[in-house]
Amino acid sequence: MLITGDSDFGDLIFNGGMPSPNAILYVRLAHLLVELTADRLLALVERGGFEGHITTITKDGERSKPFPAGAYHV
Repeated sequence: MLITGDSDFGDLIFNGGMPSPNAILYVRLAHLLVELTADRLLALVERGGFEGHITTITKDGERSKPFPAGAYHV
């Protein structure tokens, strides 16, 4: 699992054909306190179901997109 605030990872996998990790959690919560960001991440990890997807986490919720066919997990 990769937790990042960098959108380039998604671009490399979806547009560049690079291999994917098991999951990417793309955090877009720049203006939230670190504690609130950590709480959101912990809740998401405990809930599960994001494997094989890039999940974008925003102040309004989460959205997931499956990795493209052929993007194997490293």
